[in-house]
Amino acid sequence: MPESISVFRWNRGAWEVTPSNQVARRASTVWALGLVASGCAIGFPDGRHPVEHVELTGAKALDADDVTDGLANHPPRGIVFKDIAPYDELVLQLDRQRIASYYETNGFFSVRVGEAVVEIANEADPESDVRITYAVEEGPPANVVDAAYTTTSTAVSEDELYAASSILVGERFTYDDYEITKAAFDALLQRRGHPRARIDGRIEVDRDANEVHIRIDVDPGPLVRFDEVTFDRSAIPKSAVKNRIAWKPGEVYDPDALRLTEGRLYTLDLASSVRFTPTYHSDDQRVNIAIGFSETSLNELRLGGGLQFDPQNLSVRGNLSYTRRFFFHPLMSFNAVVRPQVLLPISNEDLGYQIEASARVIRDDFLYPRVRLTTGVTYRLIKYEAFATQGPSAQVILGRAFLDDDRLQASIAFNATYYDVFDFDDIPVDKRAEYGLRDRLTLVSAAPSITYDRRDNPLSPHSGFYLSLPVEAGHLIAADPKDYLKVTPEAQGYLSLGTPRIVLAARLRVGANLLDKPLPITQRYFSGGSDSVRGFGRRRLSPGEPVDGVYYPLGGEAMFVANGELRLELVKVLGQWLGVVGFLDAGDTRNAFADLAFDRPHLATGAGLRYHTPVGPLRFDVGYRLNRFEEGEPDPPTTKDGRIVYHISIGEAF
Repeated sequence: MPESISVFRWNRGAWEVTPSNQVARRASTVWALGLVASGCAIGFPDGRHPVEHVELTGAKALDADDVTDGLANHPPRGIVFKDIAPYDELVLQLDRQRIASYYETNGFFSVRVGEAVVEIANEADPESDVRITYAVEEGPPANVVDAAYTTTSTAVSEDELYAASSILVGERFTYDDYEITKAAFDALLQRRGHPRARIDGRIEVDRDANEVHIRIDVDPGPLVRFDEVTFDRSAIPKSAVKNRIAWKPGEVYDPDALRLTEGRLYTLDLASSVRFTPTYHSDDQRVNIAIGFSETSLNELRLGGGLQFDPQNLSVRGNLSYTRRFFFHPLMSFNAVVRPQVLLPISNEDLGYQIEASARVIRDDFLYPRVRLTTGVTYRLIKYEAFATQGPSAQVILGRAFLDDDRLQASIAFNATYYDVFDFDDIPVDKRAEYGLRDRLTLVSAAPSITYDRRDNPLSPHSGFYLSLPVEAGHLIAADPKDYLKVTPEAQGYLSLGTPRIVLAARLRVGANLLDKPLPITQRYFSGGSDSVRGFGRRRLSPGEPVDGVYYPLGGEAMFVANGELRLELVKVLGQWLGVVGFLDAGDTRNAFADLAFDRPHLATGAGLRYHTPVGPLRFDVGYRLNRFEEGEPDPPTTKDGRIVYHISIGEAF
């Protein structure tokens, strides 16, 4: 099961957990409202002046912007939209204390902050700006000279505590490192089955010597085991809840089991929040867990859209979705989606378009716990560069998560599809069979798939890996050749380089038709674009046919794409990370696996910007083609894309 994004809050003795979809919705709403609010004109009816500038003279060791951001009389915040504070003389002394406190929590215990110097250009004019200056004498920093961690139990060793610590002896003391270390000790003990651990710390500061001594005493407390589980009254069937509990009575307490249970419950999409309320027995060695729910709405309507941009096309997409929960059964839901898309040509190609309308019925716990059955019908009308297709399809999917952590997913999809294929008059008649082009396609297929996901965050991974192996076996009715078999394995890997803000990411994706017969045009491989080799536009790195100076990509029987990225988060803007990426892409797509140029692939390098939002990174990439511009090189032609290609989209490339 993909990892969920959760918010845990301790509220009145209970862990409150907000599901991934609610987190995304609420976060995006708050983010959007923040932009709107900060862009509104601020009026101060009591005649107070706007604070325009706050200066800390003498501030060198710490970022003055970080210090002044927490003041009541803070300077304007934001880049495009400004959050301007009204000047308040009554909090000047409090702001002065805040500056000193900020320095002390970052190891400057000898700091001195002078009285505020306030300049108002025109006191009679309420719109006149205010400039505030504080003289700061930072003094020398206090370094950690000793950090001692002790424990009275064998549940955790002192060596393990030192390994988990974020405090560096010999470096400047920061209170954040101290708190992070205590939290790390608590998390370590909870994973060992000790949720009642006591962690007592002491910080001793020698201001004359500028030295900090830290001592943290760890008492793990008793080993706790799960006992009874109870449920709040809810329309969610108790059997479905029981099927998703990741522990058994008598097992050692494990917070990961709570998180896994929470993720499984949210997969049902029947609760807007889940609460785990622990009640410990008198001996503190057993804990009862009460599971409570806030039920989600029966009906949900979503409206959204997006765009993707490259030198050939501007793709504008829409999305309208309706969901009905408790559809004739508490574990059954109905979903209908309409997705229109228009490809506005930037080159001299024709207008592209696409519309997809689908209806699905989803049934959880189908015949066996946590097996999901999805049945649906879809109608698609798609205009590509070289051809167009339209027609209905029906699909049945069975899927389930496996292993103790649900990271292994297996599914099988059965499809029946009918397509009218048209608008391919520009393709030479003698080439159509080579690319699987025919007027009608009626095919049935079975598509088993297995994935193993060890990423820490599917939207923006910092560590871990992802493996997938999809297979598709199909049979064409009333056509020759009749059968095809394609396999498209993929591997992704992510490694943080000392800090989560610097990530090395890599991906390899290979695809091949395993039978010596052409794939139908709708099942062929296309490469190039924002999530492939970024030196090419969308679908451009593919075999095809040049006709009257226009290149029509028609896809291949085999492909490979390799990507490498170095991702760096630079600074937060409006509360979200702004980052840069450098990348190197390689790939090839051919009509036979043996023809793939693994030793001499198409290469592209480039850089990009990432602005992380609650729904994924907003991405701008510029790719530069490095090779294969010689005359006589095989597909695709070099005249169309040139050496530089740019892409705008949402979401990481992989």
